[in-house]
Amino acid sequence: MTAAPEIGSDFDLDPRSLARPPTTPWGWVQDPATTRTMSGREALRLLLRDAATEGRCRLLLPAYLCDSVEQAAQGVGDWEVEYLPMTDRLEPRADALGEALARDPERTVLVHVQVFARPWSTDLDTVLSEATSRGATVLEDRTHTLLSASQPQFPRAFASARKWLPLPDGGLAWGAAGSPDPTDETAAGARRDAMQAKHAYLTRREGDKDAFLNAFSRTEHALDAVHDVRAMSSISQALLESADLSAIALVRRENHDVLRRAIEESPAIQDEVVPFEPDLAPGAVPLGLPVVARQRDDLRRFLIRNRVYCPIHWPLPDAVADGPHPVAQARNRQLLTLVIDQRYSAADMARVATLLEEFASR
Repeated sequence: MTAAPEIGSDFDLDPRSLARPPTTPWGWVQDPATTRTMSGREALRLLLRDAATEGRCRLLLPAYLCDSVEQAAQGVGDWEVEYLPMTDRLEPRADALGEALARDPERTVLVHVQVFARPWSTDLDTVLSEATSRGATVLEDRTHTLLSASQPQFPRAFASARKWLPLPDGGLAWGAAGSPDPTDETAAGARRDAMQAKHAYLTRREGDKDAFLNAFSRTEHALDAVHDVRAMSSISQALLESADLSAIALVRRENHDVLRRAIEESPAIQDEVVPFEPDLAPGAVPLGLPVVARQRDDLRRFLIRNRVYCPIHWPLPDAVADGPHPVAQARNRQLLTLVIDQRYSAADMARVATLLEEFASR
């Protein structure tokens, strides 16, 4: 019996993608004015380097974010890092944010993280408006909202494009004053080869799965070890310029809605998982479908056994995971992101829903 196709995990790459002509630029993501780096972490590092040269040395981070954000500050200034307490909506508490931004705003940088497609409340928008008028700098993390219709709200923004597209490398910095160093084409080429090997395995069952998985691991560790800022590789630049982002956004939204309806129409599934967000706003494009799971780790293991690989957003920084941040810690134990990206169809979403119902009915 043929095993069901896998859903999730690293993108594969069809070699034919490298021959596609450029498309009409789509928003800030494909804007030539956007600085392209090898990773989202390096894009943030570039913006932090700019801020450090302006005399800023105080970095405010929401307690619910990826540990790579803190890592980006290493080597680009002497940053005093403060973590902000969160609400259940995974946004900073307005009182804590206002108090933190009121202290030394001209020395302060806030990383504004919009988790998934949920916008910050109007109370927080008011706090940010007041703080920026007094001199605070906001760096907007657009990783979870990369393909949403809106442009960045602030003059400086960054994102990881690799979370959305089959790119060997790729980060974006909006409003950067500095420039990245020359790229590492060799590293990007190794990642491209692994992605193409995965494509051959998935489509024709050619090659050795362990070989490309090991290559993914090696190239990811190499990217994590970098503490400077390099330009996006020529391979990824060509792929980014030729990507039909409007079509990709449409498929993601459609898959999200199909899977969400299946969850909401099944009382059995809702005994185990509940969508974390309200319905998507017009123009919002989802990275995934985040759910609060009653038995998150057991569910994730069950899905993996059935070749469905769902990420956890995100691994928390040690200062948060081990510190006085109970809301962030609790949410981190509950949240799972169901995969809905452009590689998959409505039939794939129905398969995921069937697995969720099977797990709930055990």
